[in-house]
Order: sequence, then structure tokens, then C-alpha cells
Amino acid sequence: LRATAESKQEQGEELTYYEYYSMGRFPEVRKDFIMGSIAFNHHVFGDALVFLTRAYRSLTDCLNRMDFDEAERDLFGELSYMLGYIYTELEQYAYALHYLEALSRTNDSRWKIEYINALINSKDIRAYSFVAQELEQMKANENPEEKEYLNFLNRRSGYLLIEFHDPDCREFAQRELDYIEHSF
Repeated sequence: LRATAESKQEQGEELTYYEYYSMGRFPEVRKDFIMGSIAFNHHVFGDALVFLTRAYRSLTDCLNRMDFDEAERDLFGELSYMLGYIYTELEQYAYALHYLEALSRTNDSRWKIEYINALINSKDIRAYSFVAQELEQMKANENPEEKEYLNFLNRRSGYLLIEFHDPDCREFAQRELDYIEHSF
């Protein structure tokens, strides 16, 4: 896979997901990542945890000793995302949040969505302020490419107000839900 990726890169061809992640330093970490992500994509979470956790630990050991380039930071983000996703699915929210916390400060909405889901599912009080902050930032920037993320934030905001049973917010939550309903 790595040889194919190197050949394609030399010829200027586009790399597949797995080819992209096979390139660069730390070949053993990358092999574990690819094996783990294949298991992850097939929802074989037990096997995925073995490979992804080993890759994550190896990569964090390296992170403490050297600088990472953009591709290595991206690999770290994908590892954190997948591990957080699995632990959220297993309802092990403390572990999920451990992996997803660092991703909350990135620009990748897919990673932030998983962080928000773990916060809300764990009934973590930080969920409301994080969602409100993200909503405020999204409304200020008005990026049409992020409409799906904005819609997600609106749904989760309404859900939070209902879930936390705040009587002062019941009317606001109903208005938010009515807005969402009439927007589509």
C-alpha cells in the first residue's frame, strides 16, 4: 500500500484515504491505524480499539519527543476521533471525552460533532455552553458550506434545553424547535 501510494504521489495522482495515511514517518503507527480504521469502518469495535489504541499511544509518545507536521497532526486527529467515537458507542463517555477534547478546538465539524454528542450523552454540563459558543461563532461567520453543522447545532441546542428540564428555557426551546420545523 505504501509503495503504491509513493508511486501515485510521484506521478501526481490523487491518493485514497488509506494510501494517504500510509505515507510519512512512523510506518508501524500507520499500519496499526489502517488496520484499526478498517475494523472501525466495519463496526468491529473490539479489534479497532486494539489497533487504534496502540497507534495512539505510539504516536503520543512521539509527539512528546518531536514536532509533528500537518499530516501527522491529521493522523492524530483521526485516531482521536475514531477512539472517541467507539467509546461513545460503548457509552464509556469519560474515555470518549478524553480522546475528543483536543478535537473540540479544531475546524473539523465532523470531529466537533462527535465531541458534542459525547458531552450531551454523558449529560456533561459543558455541552450547553460549547454548543452555544459554536452557534454564536457559526452565525457570525455565515459559511454556506457549514450549513449542515449549523443545523446540527440548532437541533442539539433545542435538545439540550429540553433534556436538562430547565423550566425557564421551556418556552425558548419550543421556539427553537418551531423555527427548525418551519425552516425545512
